[in-house]
Amino acid sequence: MRIELARAGNWNGQILKKEHLKQVAKNFKDEVPIVLGHLKADHMPAFGWIKSVELSDILKEAYDLGFIKSGQ
Repeated sequence: MRIELARAGNWNGQILKKEHLKQVAKNFKDEVPIVLGHLKADHMPAFGWIKSVELSDILKEAYDLGFIKSGQ
């Protein structure tokens, strides 16, 4: 199953950049638990695991539009 985590565009004055999205995909190394509820509050068991992150062509276009400023 694929779930879109971000969309190219300008959001509240922040611009999503391709460089940041590429770095997120490159840095993703561990499985991340999917929990029902809030992990720190109700200590729910993992409902599933996120195993990879990739940068789609649509998100690559976000570089010129921005969303996250450099250094954030």
